[in-house]
Amino acid sequence: MTMDQIPAEVEAAVRAEAISAPGYSGGLGDVYRRARRRRNRQVAGAFAAVLALAGAGFLLRPETRHVAVVPPVAPSVSAPAVVPAQRLLMLDGPGIYHVTGGPQVQLGASEFGELTVSRGFAIHRVTGADSWDRYVGLRDGRIVALGPHGPTPGTDVTGPDINLVVTRADGRIEVKRNVRHPGESVALVAADSTSAYLWRPAGLVQHDLGSGSEHVLVERDRLGVPSTLDGAADLVGRRFVVSLASAPCSLRWLFDEGTTVTMPLRGVPCAHVNGLRLSPDATRIAVAYRTTDLTVGLAVLRLSDGAVLADRKFARPPSGKSSMPVGLAWQDDSTLLAAILPVGTGGTQKVNLLTVAVSP
Repeated sequence: MTMDQIPAEVEAAVRAEAISAPGYSGGLGDVYRRARRRRNRQVAGAFAAVLALAGAGFLLRPETRHVAVVPPVAPSVSAPAVVPAQRLLMLDGPGIYHVTGGPQVQLGASEFGELTVSRGFAIHRVTGADSWDRYVGLRDGRIVALGPHGPTPGTDVTGPDINLVVTRADGRIEVKRNVRHPGESVALVAADSTSAYLWRPAGLVQHDLGSGSEHVLVERDRLGVPSTLDGAADLVGRRFVVSLASAPCSLRWLFDEGTTVTMPLRGVPCAHVNGLRLSPDATRIAVAYRTTDLTVGLAVLRLSDGAVLADRKFARPPSGKSSMPVGLAWQDDSTLLAAILPVGTGGTQKVNLLTVAVSP
């Protein structure tokens, strides 16, 4: 997936309302707030993390754990028989999660999970930064991620570094590079085997993973997108799509030849877009949305004419919650994997997993 980057490239879940799907803003104020939240969450989840990691010494080794289907058995390192076009990565706080029809797993404070269509579950560790606010799984097993790293918020007016991190399939760090420009926001939109695609005030930027060199692919004025990306976005090849907070149920496309098109979500009862994922061939797009009564929905649209190829409703969020993050990943050009992520803390949280077959 040329985006394999999140993103074979939900975000990866699901970027959220974190892998929230409305996209990651790298403004310094937001970075400080996220860092504080994660540090507080790590303190709250310390005991669970110690149990999950079996000793403080284990924290020093980047590693991926593989969890078998319930009932749990010893971790397995066997690779899946078929590598999907896009990987479904998800992030939430430390806790115990139960995947429908699959395993029950425990995540530590610095861990996140990856779901497969067979309802398998791999656990990955955050390395190279204090936290990963956005990340994409590549088909070769690597993960490309972006997150803050630095002093305690408020102790240094220059702010933390914003590290671009590439980890290998075994969890070891391959690249760790500060991509922060003082006074500027930065967000990870997508990644592939050679490049990360960042959103900067200048626009969509291609960042070479090897050399660190950058060049602007699309100037932001051509899309009318704010300097800080405030909505869900995705990129496959040279096709870029974004749903802005200012137009919450309308997609803005940039085609290969440079043509910009605005596509309202007609025929879909959308009140807000929570996440986007382009198909590997960039001919269709999966859109996670919520309705006016907060029901979570998933629609698949054809790029050429905006036709709705699928539209499913899931469930309403728990009482007191306004939304539920949705993770999206195409397994191939016609099969979509979607995960409804739990919201809140306490007890075992249920992760709903759905496979949607989409006709051409």
